[in-house]
Amino acid sequence: MSKLLILAILLISCSTKKPSKLHVEKIGLSKDTIEAGKAKKINYILYNEGKHKVRIKNYTLSCECTTSDIIKGSIINSKDSIAVSFVVKTHTTEKGENKLLLCSLLCDTEPKITPIEIPIYIK
Repeated sequence: MSKLLILAILLISCSTKKPSKLHVEKIGLSKDTIEAGKAKKINYILYNEGKHKVRIKNYTLSCECTTSDIIKGSIINSKDSIAVSFVVKTHTTEKGENKLLLCSLLCDTEPKITPIEIPIYIK
């Protein structure tokens, strides 16, 4: 019976893997300036810092003014990265505003939600 218990413990410990973690890095300035009434493309890199692949299951954007080229189901291999971009469209009435837009990535990582903050100033 003790051999079965040891085997069971070994199987459980081998089958549980620690989820990977994504690191988000913005390319360029920490805050982008966008002319009121215009659009701008803003780029980021997602790094998989873990030992296992990461699948982007879904994502949500905090504002309808933002679109992204993120592909649901994309896989980032261990120690690899992918580039993602967002296009932010502004309105002429938003002149002089600071905004913090948010993209929430749902992945098989720890934590499950990885936030991407998109700070902008509308001139």
